[in-house]
Amino acid sequence: MNRLLAKVEDQDHARTRATLGAALDSWLRVHEVEANTRQGYEAYARKHIKPALGQVPVGKVMPRCWKTFS
Repeated sequence: MNRLLAKVEDQDHARTRATLGAALDSWLRVHEVEANTRQGYEAYARKHIKPALGQVPVGKVMPRCWKTFS
């Protein structure tokens, strides 16, 4: 995990045009959780993450972006 975070900080990561919103939608489709947990995740993504970062390309999302949510 530390190695991955270091790569992201150094912007040494996979190049993609996918947005964070699209990646989040894909993850939510396959993530195995209880139905009510999934609904909570989807609501949080819809209300908070997607409006702020949904159109940002995945490769541009840096740890400092997440400080918005802390």
